[in-house]
Amino acid sequence: MKKLINKTNIIYLTALIGMLLYISLIFNNNLWVDESFTACIVRGNWHEVWTDTVADTLPPFFNFFAKALTVLLGYSAPVMKFAAVIPMLLCLLLAATFVRKLLGDTVSLVYIALLISMPELYYYGVEIRPYSWGFFFCSAAAMCAAAIVKTGRMAFWAALGVFTALAGWTHHFALISAGMLIAWLVLYTLICSRSEIRKLLMCIGITFILYVPYFVIAIYQIKNASSYFSMSPLSLHSLMSDIRYPFVTHATALSVLLLALVVISAITGLLRTKKKLSVDSLVWLPLMSITFLTTLTGYAVSAVSGSSIFTARYLFPSLGIFWFGAAILFSGCIEYLRSHKADFAYSLLAAVTFAAVGLCTYSTQFSSEYDKSVNYMTEFFDNNIRDGDGYIIYESAYQIENCMRYYYPELKKYDLKHIDEISGNVWYFLVDGYEDELDHAIKNGLNFVYVDDFAFDRYSFKLYRLENR
Repeated sequence: MKKLINKTNIIYLTALIGMLLYISLIFNNNLWVDESFTACIVRGNWHEVWTDTVADTLPPFFNFFAKALTVLLGYSAPVMKFAAVIPMLLCLLLAATFVRKLLGDTVSLVYIALLISMPELYYYGVEIRPYSWGFFFCSAAAMCAAAIVKTGRMAFWAALGVFTALAGWTHHFALISAGMLIAWLVLYTLICSRSEIRKLLMCIGITFILYVPYFVIAIYQIKNASSYFSMSPLSLHSLMSDIRYPFVTHATALSVLLLALVVISAITGLLRTKKKLSVDSLVWLPLMSITFLTTLTGYAVSAVSGSSIFTARYLFPSLGIFWFGAAILFSGCIEYLRSHKADFAYSLLAAVTFAAVGLCTYSTQFSSEYDKSVNYMTEFFDNNIRDGDGYIIYESAYQIENCMRYYYPELKKYDLKHIDEISGNVWYFLVDGYEDELDHAIKNGLNFVYVDDFAFDRYSFKLYRLENR
C-alpha cells in the first residue's frame, strides 16, 4: 500500500481528477451566441466551414478540428464541447508527465492544482470557441521555453516554433502571447547564451514557415475586424480591469485573497533571487509578465487601428503561460521558505486559496452549464414547431436570433412587415426593452397571445403566438 502512495501517483491521481472535472461540464446543450455562431459553422460541409471561417475574424484551427470530431462522433453540443475540453486535458497530462520530469514533483503538482482551480479556466475550457486550444499551445510553448533555459536542447527550440505557429492558427492574440516567449528568449540568448543563436533562428524560421500559409488570410480577417467588429471602448478603467483579469472570481474576497497570494509570492521570489541570482530563479518573471504585455499590446493595436478590437477574453491563451510561471514561482517560494521554517504556513495558505477559488469557479460553471431552463425551452419547441413556422424578434446584437440558428435552423426569422410570408405558426419572442414593437403590432389588429417565459444561458424572452390569422 505504501508503494502506491507516493508523489508520482498523487500527481497522476490529481491530474485524473482534474480531467474528470473538465469532462463533467460538457454533457449539456446550453450555448451562448458565440458558441452558437461556431456551432453553425461546424454544422456546414467542409467547403462551407472554410468559407465561413475565412469570412469570420478568427483562425481556422478550432472550426476544422471540431468539424472533424463531429464527423467522427456525430454533431451535438457535447461533442463540440469535448473538442474544446481536449486541450485542457492535454495540459493536465503534460503537467503530470513532462513538467514533472523537467522541473520536479512540486512544480508539477502545483501546476495541476492551478489548472483545476484558477478563474476562467472552466469557463473557457469547455466553451465551443478556440480559446482553450490557444491556452494549450501557449502553455506548451511556455514548457518548451522553460526546457530551453534548463537544457538548451534543439528539439525544444523546434517544438517552441511549432507550438507558436499553431497558436497563430488558433487565435491572433495567442500568437502574440506565444511570440513574446520567443522575444524573451531573444534577450536570454543575447545576454546569457549567445552560442544558442542558431537554434533561436531555427525556431523563428519554423514559426514563420508554418504560419505563412495562413498569414494572408489573417491580414484579410484583421482588416475585417478593424472595419466592422468593435468591442466596448477602451479606457483607463478597462485597462485596470484587464490587468486584474487573471485573479477575478465570482467572489471579491477570493479575488483579493488570490491576488494577495501572488503578490506575497512575487515578493518572496524576488527576495530569493536577491539571495541567489540565477536564470532558473527568475524564469517565472518573464512568464508571468506575458499576460500583462499582451494586454498592453491589445490596447496599442486598438489605438493604431482606430477600433476597439481587444477584449479581456483574448487574454485567456496567455493565462496558460501565466499560471505555468506561477507554478514555478510558488514552488520556489516553498523551497525558499523551508529554510525559514515558514513553508508549511505558506503551503497551507496556497492550498486553501486554490481550494476555495476552485470550488467557486467549478460550482459556478457547473450551475451555468446544467441550467435546466434550456431543456424546458427545447422541449417546448420540439413539440410545437412545425414546417412553415416563423418567428419575429427585436433585440440588440441579434444574440437570441443567432442562437436560434443553432437550436432550430429550420425556424426562420421575419419582421412584422413580412408576416404574411409565414405559412405556419407565427411566434413572437419578446425581449425586455422591446415592448413597444409588440404593443404596436397588437394595436394594428394582430392577436398575439402569451404562451410562456423561456430562458437559456444568459438570455430570456416571453413567447407569444399569433391567433386567428
